[in-house]
Amino acid sequence: DDLSSGSSSVSDESSPTESSGSDVVRKDLTKREKANPNIVHEEQRAVGNLSAMWEAKANKRPDDPTKDAAVVQSRKQAKERIGAFRLRRNGAITVQSAWRSYYVREKWLGKVRSTIIIQRAVRTKLLQTKVESKSACLVQSAYRSHVARRNYRYAVLACVKMQALARGKMQRLESDRLKRHRAATDIQSWWRCRLSRQREDTAACRIQSVWRCHATTAQYCCQQSSAVLAQAIIRGGLQRKQYCQYRSLLRGAIAL
Repeated sequence: DDLSSGSSSVSDESSPTESSGSDVVRKDLTKREKANPNIVHEEQRAVGNLSAMWEAKANKRPDDPTKDAAVVQSRKQAKERIGAFRLRRNGAITVQSAWRSYYVREKWLGKVRSTIIIQRAVRTKLLQTKVESKSACLVQSAYRSHVARRNYRYAVLACVKMQALARGKMQRLESDRLKRHRAATDIQSWWRCRLSRQREDTAACRIQSVWRCHATTAQYCCQQSSAVLAQAIIRGGLQRKQYCQYRSLLRGAIAL
């Protein structure tokens, strides 16, 4: 019981040291110890004799106090030997874990440096390719813009020439149309003038005919009234003459 309690106290004291190491390294050491247990048994052989002696003495009667002192001393020595072994083992584990961590870290840093160098070379190559492609794009864009401007100038000149030809043709057609329009306007004005003159002549003839009809009608009425008056005077004279004759005859008849 004392040995187990001592070993547990030693293991508890050594646990912070073990926890400071890397878990990966500790697992690796555990696997190696399980694969080769002679590493631990070499240190425990010396302790085995003391343990056997300790058990043998524990089974005897505890009448002799010197024997009890020897048992206590053997137990103490066994605990010291086990504690020293555990300390050496934990120190070895710590050193191995530190060395392996340093080795892994240096190896990882070497790989990182190699990766950085490779990445730098690749990025430099990619940048050179990108710069070359960008330069090629700039040259192509400049040449294409020059070609496009030249084609645009040619197209503008062609459009201007075509527009000039079309506008000249349209102006000539417009001039011909205006000439025809002026000729038609002249013909229409002459015809309208002639029609107006004809209308004026017709109106004058109509006015003259109306006036002449009115004058003739007035003259006829005047003549008719004169004839009627003359007829009335003549007939009145004849009637008065007949009346006088009739009155004279009547008077003669009355007288008779």
